[in-house]
Amino acid sequence: MALKDQESLFKPFKPEKYQPADTSQGISSRNGITSGKVASTLAPATTPSYNNPETGDTSKAKKAEPVVVQPSEPPFKYDSDYQALLTYATNQGYTLPSDDQKKLQNSLVLALKDNDIWGALDLFYVFATDGDVNFASLNWRFPNSYKVTPVNDPTFTANVGFTGNGTDAYLDTGWNTTLGSKYERKYASHGVFTNSHRGTNITGDIGYHGGGSGPYAAINYYNADFGINGRDGFYINTNSAVNLTPLTTNFRAVTINGQTQQSYRYAAYSVGSNATTQPLNNDRIYIMQRGIAGSEWYAPSSIEFKADFWGGFLDASQIKALGASLDSYVNAL
Repeated sequence: MALKDQESLFKPFKPEKYQPADTSQGISSRNGITSGKVASTLAPATTPSYNNPETGDTSKAKKAEPVVVQPSEPPFKYDSDYQALLTYATNQGYTLPSDDQKKLQNSLVLALKDNDIWGALDLFYVFATDGDVNFASLNWRFPNSYKVTPVNDPTFTANVGFTGNGTDAYLDTGWNTTLGSKYERKYASHGVFTNSHRGTNITGDIGYHGGGSGPYAAINYYNADFGINGRDGFYINTNSAVNLTPLTTNFRAVTINGQTQQSYRYAAYSVGSNATTQPLNNDRIYIMQRGIAGSEWYAPSSIEFKADFWGGFLDASQIKALGASLDSYVNAL
């Protein structure tokens, strides 16, 4: 190779002079191609949208609301004796009263306990209820004992009670006064809550009649025999009545304390008298009629029976409290 040619191989490299790019129209590359003008600022990022199904707002995300768990209401706590009644009825397959009425009935039991009445009772029936006919027949004091047996179809109406037909319908308690643990010859009480009296002669609301010479334990209504105003005859382990006139309705009761027999209408003490008590007997206690020796078919009634009780002696304040408590319950139905 000629020397001249060899020198060309080692010719120094001369870089091209840098020419600033003309940014007025674009950026020029070395190859003459001009790119687009560069933006001076970046466009803001697009805010993502969200769909809130509750508000329809799609502008921005909503922070999730915390889930608040409300504590459940604790079950209503019934008095232990009233709960025993409900438990027994449930186990027997009876239809219980409504929840609101159960609370009313629970309050009734508590009122009796507050006045020292509950523990003095052998029998306590509340026929006015929206439970079924079986629940209405239970002895609240001892649910597994002395449930009343309807005989000849007395009419049961929810929240009203049992109604007799005036001819042969009645309720049989299966109990007599010799069976009472609280009811005694000289210290006893019994009573009934009804809606009215309807009878043409003598109707037996509750009790037994031990024959012509007694003893009696009954509340009777007399009409034609004793004038147009009527009369209530009250007997308790005696052969003589303590009478009230004129006609009374709703709550009526009679007590014996030693030899003092007292009768009550509604809840106020009415009449007192001295009486000689007689030995208790085993005549069955009926409701809607009074039993008589040798015959069950005596003085049937045709009125509405809402409640009934039998037990030990209750004083005037207790009788008043019992009558007022039953009245309050019945009026709340």
